[in-house]
Amino acid sequence: MTEQSADSALLSNLQQELGYEFRDQDLLIQALTHSSSSPVNNERLEFLGDAVLKFILSHFLFKTLNQAGEGDLTKERASLETNVRLAQVARNLDVASLIRLGKGARKDGIVKNPGLLAGVVEAIIAAIYLDGSLDDVVDMVHRHLGLNWNATELPAGDMLLDRRALVHPKTELQEFTIKQLGVYPLYSKVRRRSSDIELMWKAQCTIPNTELATEGEGANIQAAETIAAQKMLTLIQK
Repeated sequence: MTEQSADSALLSNLQQELGYEFRDQDLLIQALTHSSSSPVNNERLEFLGDAVLKFILSHFLFKTLNQAGEGDLTKERASLETNVRLAQVARNLDVASLIRLGKGARKDGIVKNPGLLAGVVEAIIAAIYLDGSLDDVVDMVHRHLGLNWNATELPAGDMLLDRRALVHPKTELQEFTIKQLGVYPLYSKVRRRSSDIELMWKAQCTIPNTELATEGEGANIQAAETIAAQKMLTLIQK
């Protein structure tokens, strides 16, 4: 398994999570490249992505909060595009392992910085916009930021967000099983399948004291566990 093919598998998994497949893979790679790593980096994409995100959020708020004035709309938009929220989107997508950093920057642990993670999400937004269309970005933002079209009046706050889209499946599953069953979900690695062109992990999720079990496959063990957790949520919440 070569390093290049491993990177390709991880990028493929990210695109599956995004719900968008890039025609120009170099745009996605640039969106994941920090200025400490290369002169060709994501700073300009971050600038564009910030503007595109503002437009999408502005349109969403304009349509949903039809009684709100300009000042209230501006405040609500600011609450939706904080570094904390965007960094959570980045964590849900597991982009940290894909960010290209200079050796010094990675050693300093900057990859955990919410501002850096938020910037990568904005850069990805710009990359999708340039590679595809505004509609593609709208789909991605609504899915991963979890915009709630049922919030129609102020004070809206977190009512504007669908919490399910912001909470990681493993976190949501753990909260559910602790509250309903008093147990923690368990994860185990089933196997790792590799070849010259792909690297896939398979993980199993089980709930103690039950016969419930689900499996997930992904380009890394974290992605596989996430998919297994999502399947378990679907199973137990039917």
